[in-house]
Amino acid sequence: MAFKNVTSLISAILCINNFFNSIADTSNKLGQHFFLMEQPRKAAIEYKNAFKALPNDYVLLLWQGICEIKSLNAVEGDKNVKEALKHIDENYKPSKATAGVLAHGMLILEEYFTQNGDSENAAKAKKLVAVFKKDDPDELDKKKMEERKEKAKEKDKIMKKFYSDEDDEDNAEIKKGKVRVAGAEDADKKLDELEKAAEDEN
Repeated sequence: MAFKNVTSLISAILCINNFFNSIADTSNKLGQHFFLMEQPRKAAIEYKNAFKALPNDYVLLLWQGICEIKSLNAVEGDKNVKEALKHIDENYKPSKATAGVLAHGMLILEEYFTQNGDSENAAKAKKLVAVFKKDDPDELDKKKMEERKEKAKEKDKIMKKFYSDEDDEDNAEIKKGKVRVAGAEDADKKLDELEKAAEDEN
C-alpha cells in the first residue's frame, strides 16, 4: 500500500514537472519568435509571465531582461539580466526547455556589457557562452542564426496567411467593406491593452 502511494506521488510530481516544462517551452518559443521578428516588447511580456510561473528558471528572467533592453526599457532590463546572472554560472543546470537559448543570450549580453563599460559582467557572459554553446551549436554560426531568423519570418507569414488569406472570398468581401467580422477591428487594440496591463504590474 505504501509502495503504491509512493509510486502515485512520484507520478504526480512528474506530471507537474512536465506541465511546467511545457509552459517554459511554449513561452520560450513565442518569446524567441517575437524577438526574431524584432518585437522585443511582446517577447519581454511572454518571458515575464513565464518567469512568474517558473521563478527558478533564470534563463526566462535573462531573456526578459534582454528583450526589455531591446525595447528601450534599459533600466528594468539591466536590473533583470544582472539578477539572472547572480544565479547563472558554469554549474547552472538550465531546463530542457530553455537550454538552447542560453548561449545566445550570453552572447548578446557580452556585447551589451562591453558597450556599457561593464568589463566584469562582459567577461562573465563571454565565459558562459563557451560553457553553454554545447546546447546551441548554431549560436556562433552567424549564417545559421540568419537562417533561423528567416525561418521565423516565414512562420510569421504562414500564421498571418492562415488567419487572413489574400485569396479567401470572405476576406475579399471584407476588403470591399461588404463584410464585417465582429471584434476584428479591435484585435490589435485589445492586444496592446493586455500588454500595457502586464507591464503596469511592475
